[in-house]
Amino acid sequence: MNQIINDALKPVLVSSLEAEFHYLYSMLKILTDLIGALLGFIFTLPVLVIAMILILIFDRQNPIFIQARLGKSKQIFQIIKLRTMKNNQITPLGNILRKTGIDEIPQLLNILFLQMSFVGPRPLTQADIERLGWNDTYHASRWNSRPGITGLAQLSPICHKKMSWFLDQKYTNCQNILLDLKIILSSIAVLFVGKKKQFSGCIQTEIMQVLVNGIGNIGTTVLQLLVRYKSEFGLDKIYANKNSLKPWQLADMEYLQAQGIILTSPKKENGFADFNLIIGQVDYVFECGANGSGIKNKTLYSTHKNIQGVSAQGSEKGFGISYMSGVNDNLIRGEKFVHVVSCNTHGTAAILSTLAGKKLENLEWADCVVVRRSEDLGNHERLVSANVVARHLDPQIGTHHAIDVTDMYKSIGVDCNLTSSDITTPSQLMHAVRFHLSLKNKIDKITLAKLLAANPYIATTKKFDSNIIFEQGRRYGFNGRIFSHAIVVSGNLLIAENSIKGWAFVPQEGNSIISTLHAFLLQMKREDATELIQKIQTDLLRKEW
Repeated sequence: MNQIINDALKPVLVSSLEAEFHYLYSMLKILTDLIGALLGFIFTLPVLVIAMILILIFDRQNPIFIQARLGKSKQIFQIIKLRTMKNNQITPLGNILRKTGIDEIPQLLNILFLQMSFVGPRPLTQADIERLGWNDTYHASRWNSRPGITGLAQLSPICHKKMSWFLDQKYTNCQNILLDLKIILSSIAVLFVGKKKQFSGCIQTEIMQVLVNGIGNIGTTVLQLLVRYKSEFGLDKIYANKNSLKPWQLADMEYLQAQGIILTSPKKENGFADFNLIIGQVDYVFECGANGSGIKNKTLYSTHKNIQGVSAQGSEKGFGISYMSGVNDNLIRGEKFVHVVSCNTHGTAAILSTLAGKKLENLEWADCVVVRRSEDLGNHERLVSANVVARHLDPQIGTHHAIDVTDMYKSIGVDCNLTSSDITTPSQLMHAVRFHLSLKNKIDKITLAKLLAANPYIATTKKFDSNIIFEQGRRYGFNGRIFSHAIVVSGNLLIAENSIKGWAFVPQEGNSIISTLHAFLLQMKREDATELIQKIQTDLLRKEW
């Protein structure tokens, strides 16, 4: 009988204990918040005063920033921070204040007023809530806690609404003294080792869904890399869309499915998922189709608010901001549509930025002749039987290679004095480019060698035969690819006082893949984008072929 009574009372006792624990935790948290905020404000006051004076001197504006935010139970309060922006741009001083966390010091006053806590969900504006779609009963539990200066979502390197909601819920449901302490210590450590490493010590999860639309040469390589870096990219599901499936392509599809890739089709064939449903669920799209499919699909991508970003490849100029890794990274952060420039545009731009400076500050003029292969080794639709010269599209600068490079540099306010021509050959292996740069300053062999060594995207070779280099890529490269932007033939350079002439091999499609992954990270506003790309460079790039 006693056992029956105890079993009946157990839920009540557990509920009572949980309520008592939550009450004690809440009281202890308020007490530690008040004591910590008071002591913290006293000790950091000299730093705060110095920072305010520096803002007045260098940025010439009111150092205090006040903005309405929603706190516990959606009560409006005025958050207090140091001002770090001017004319909607983060100032150099503001960047330092943000990285060191000094801009957050005034929020200690918000804690003393019991409007905030040291640890809690991110304090949002009403506009943030409406933009994220969280102004409903489903998301109401998020406001059961006071917002915090730091928290799981604030520590996450993945800037995405699904991840933020997941982490806010995780904290709300699991908050305790030990978790608060771990988050605070991790927040301090962030200043020294970065968000990604500390966040992985608190909690990690895969949350994003991505789609590769087009399973050709570029699409399959992108898919293989997404699988390889699935955890680092925070991916949950990887979809691949195949619009038209031939019977002899089934083996290829089975290989991709074995990698955990979910295949989709608008025709609902072969048991594939319905593309028209999946497109309304994914967060990012890698548009890898051919014949202008990206521009054709842009309206579709625009209508789906769930899609945070899309990148299209090569011939899709006009799809979005033309981009190449290392040239205009800051320009595409948070942008929805990005055009990753073609492989030969990559090769030409990489040579210019390596030898004439990142902003071409040492360039007088340059001329390039692109020697193109006909098509990929796996195709036989456009193979030419003899050399074919391309038409100069612009009477001043020539073929689309110079046009595209010039337009890309214009996006960052840099003039590029470049001309180009191109000829298509019967080869199906690698492109090549013959370059001639006239420089403002003198150049010698030692300086040239240092410049080539400094750019991770530039490789060198002592070989003169592209057949051998192509075969090396097939043997040793990931997925049989070479990912360098260009491979300079180091033993065949003509160096005068102010000029360089030479040859470089340009890897087929593979040389634009890292730019595609970099665009994805920047468009999704990953704070660890630089760290991840450096890891990918280490994994995929070689300096000598």
